[in-house]
Amino acid sequence: MSISEIVAVVLGWALGLLGGPIADYLRRRRRRRDVLEACTSELRETRYLMASVASRFNSQLGAIDKEFIDWLEPIEQEEAAITGDTTAVDILPLLREAAIGGDPALGTNHLQQGQDLVPQQYSLPMMESALPDLILLPPSFRQRALAVRQQIGFLNQNSADQRAWHERTFDPSLDNVNRSIVTRNLEESYRTTARRARNVADRITDLIGPPQVELPSPTPIARLYQRFGRPRRGGAI
Repeated sequence: MSISEIVAVVLGWALGLLGGPIADYLRRRRRRRDVLEACTSELRETRYLMASVASRFNSQLGAIDKEFIDWLEPIEQEEAAITGDTTAVDILPLLREAAIGGDPALGTNHLQQGQDLVPQQYSLPMMESALPDLILLPPSFRQRALAVRQQIGFLNQNSADQRAWHERTFDPSLDNVNRSIVTRNLEESYRTTARRARNVADRITDLIGPPQVELPSPTPIARLYQRFGRPRRGGAI
């Protein structure tokens, strides 16, 4: 047997041994990239959703001020870059001027006027379905992503309490004193919802970075997620 034949045999044997692990490594690497991109896309959507929740509840409480608008604006700008809808971005400067000028309309507590919001439950459906694959992601990303998931759980727990107070407002047996107590508790649950929603959005920013006006082109799997797997959302204003 010649030297070249021996080399060919050795290479064939080595490739046979290494082919499986190499293919497995490439599959894991490709899966890790897909999971990371899909999670990032979902988290970006969830940040906008949480900003919408914080905005709705703060507006209901008459708690929209310049500081909150400055926080909300880059998130709205990123959403406008994705959807092409600049309606909310266009009115933010007007709201900022009104807040600086002390417009009483921004300080109106609509809850005390008998108008309230129906609480909802929130989730990270893509991340929930991919929990076993999170082990593929960097530990720091995985830990902070799970912390975001936990904070959404706390928000949902408050939503359940809020729903209970909301239902009590329809109790015809309440006298004026107890009805006032129920309304105050409901108002405090609104403040907690707004605070926790903003906290979730801030944790997402710490995880994936600040909102971007110019976004990179999504990969095919991220486009599929954006088309079929977006969380329910409402306008932030």
